Parts: sequence; structure tokens; C-alpha cells
Amino acid sequence: MTMTMKKNNRCYMLKSIEIIVKSVKEISKDEQEYLSPENAVIICSSYGERFKKADRFNNWLVMDFADVENRDFPTAIKSEHAELVKKYVDSLDENIKRLYICCDRGLSRGPAMKAALLTYRHESDMIIWKNPYLNPNTLVYEILCQEFGVRFAHHRAIRRKKINDKALRKAIRSGKH
Repeated sequence: MTMTMKKNNRCYMLKSIEIIVKSVKEISKDEQEYLSPENAVIICSSYGERFKKADRFNNWLVMDFADVENRDFPTAIKSEHAELVKKYVDSLDENIKRLYICCDRGLSRGPAMKAALLTYRHESDMIIWKNPYLNPNTLVYEILCQEFGVRFAHHRAIRRKKINDKALRKAIRSGKH
């Protein structure tokens, strides 16, 4: 099956940026480290309110949405969040070397966002889905992929979740989890 995406020349600039997932706790410890003009930060947290001061930082995007996979949940990710992410990554300038994606624990929303961004820049996202220690949020992945123009995003998210579940079962059976 071939994946069709909308053409966007800005996503190719994103290819040169290292994408790193961290927990909010990690980034809160040493905020100054992330303020370099070579860094960009996306925070997606249930506690986004605590990061409102981050709005004063250049290259920071703070969004408040819950780590849920039910799109009807009032604080679930919405298409408006995905639009913000797309505008944000498309507007990053050529000086940005690293994009930090931070969610509460660095295990669900952040990895899902990284997987969607890897897909957006035409790279494999399997490094995320085959990792049994991560539990990427499929709703975050699906909504971002839809915004990035990935066809069949819902079915893609379901298939990726099965891959992640299989990796977890394998790790449990082998005693590695």
C-alpha cells in the first residue's frame, strides 16, 4: 500500500531537525537548557496551565489536552491542536537543530506526536511503535496524521496500535518488561 500525502515543502526542512521526546518533569528540571535558539519545544500536557509562562519563550508551543483515546472526551486532542502543531513545525526556521516534544511522562502523547512527525517527513515511525516501553496515544497520532495529509489515518493508527501491543506481549513473554 502506498501512502499519499499532501505536498508541503516545509516538511523537508523538518528532516534536518532531531526530534526528542521528554517528560514534562525532565524539561521542568532545567528549563534554561531548552531555551537555546537552536531548540524548539512542544509541550502537550494535561497540566498545560502550569506552562503558561512558557509563552514568553521563543520556539515554545504549549497545548493543554488530556492523554485519552476517546475523541468525545472534553479535553481530548482536537483538530485545532493538530493545526497548531502543523503551523508550528512548518514555521520553524533553519537554525532549529532539535525539537523537544514533552508530555506528562514522555510515554504516550509525545511518542505519538513524534511518530506522526516522522510520517510527515516521510520516514518510518516503527521505532516508536515497536518499542514495548512506549504506549503511543493512537488518537494523537491519528489526528496529527490527518492534519499532515496522511490518507487512511484512522486505519493506520489501528494497525500501529496492534504492532505496539504485539511488541509489549513479546517483551512480557521474554521477561524484558
